[in-house]
Amino acid sequence: MKRTILCLLFVCFCSYKVSGQEHHVNLIIQINDKLIVDGLQEIYIKTDSIESERIYVKYVPGDLILTDSVFNLLNSENTESFKLYFGYATHDKRKSEYAYFSVGLSKQIFSLPYLILNVYDFRDKKYRKWYQSYTKDDFLVERISPNSGVYIRNH
Repeated sequence: MKRTILCLLFVCFCSYKVSGQEHHVNLIIQINDKLIVDGLQEIYIKTDSIESERIYVKYVPGDLILTDSVFNLLNSENTESFKLYFGYATHDKRKSEYAYFSVGLSKQIFSLPYLILNVYDFRDKKYRKWYQSYTKDDFLVERISPNSGVYIRNH
């Protein structure tokens, strides 16, 4: 009987610890209208309060995975906004290229049912022609969520 109770307590404790360790944010990252399954590297967050510290996070397509401590930091009163940084490697027959992107986010991301980040990489001339008038950067990030707007293409 004691052994059964101890086993039940152990299972409950393990279940609590596992479910309490991670928070999942429904996030999809696309580059130039294509879902990115492979090629994202060095995915980390920097907050406005700890600007120099990189907080590495996990990403699988459709899911940004945050530990309890990272989730609590991002959700704290001291953090107003944060940026998600990631690198993307592209390969073609002649060369490999690597680009870094950053996206400004806020705590509102945790209350959204989904967020799609469509990064328009201006290394592709088509996207540079369509969207470069919106920014001085080498890329533009379109945030797609319920009731969000979209960028109009320039022709």
